[in-house]
Amino acid sequence: MRTGIRKAGGPPRRLFGVIWSPRTRAKGEAHARTSRQLTGNGFVSFYHQRFSRTVVLLIAMGASRAVAEDAAQDAMAEAWRKWETIREPDAWVRTVAVRAYLKQARAQSSAVTLPDEFAGQSDSSSDLGIFAEQQQQVLAWLRGLPDGQRTVAALFYDGLTCEEIAEATAKSPATVRSQLRHARNSLKGMMSTGGT
Repeated sequence: MRTGIRKAGGPPRRLFGVIWSPRTRAKGEAHARTSRQLTGNGFVSFYHQRFSRTVVLLIAMGASRAVAEDAAQDAMAEAWRKWETIREPDAWVRTVAVRAYLKQARAQSSAVTLPDEFAGQSDSSSDLGIFAEQQQQVLAWLRGLPDGQRTVAALFYDGLTCEEIAEATAKSPATVRSQLRHARNSLKGMMSTGGT
């Protein structure tokens, strides 16, 4: 059986399990595209591979677990919508998630804060309960770094080069290298003293 659209007056043909006829063609094309995205291009395997790494990256940058999961999920949903046009999915999802988190963090830093007795402030270390003890310690050390150093260190340990970090954070490569050097020195100090 040939695949394609039926000829005028002929019976509809089956393609990808969808009946293609002139009035259902758009629906069939969408289904065929969705099937190809799921299996041929590997979005599902990409999602399973990258989602947890993105969440850990955002937690290392200082996000709570809930905020990290929301930002990663939003980035994945956007990647799903644009999957066929994305050339570098790892970098694309990481960039979208990091930008979403940083935008939210900036908005929260400019928001009016309540005194502690009214805020019902939660303990950020409770977000680290899903990690092993050593991972919790490393994340606690990263959270002890200043914002710029923490962001650069988290991206570096996620596998980015200094040039890629510079592009992602809109900083010069020299600034990234400097912040990474300061972050490493601070982390060495924290590790030698055993605390933050």
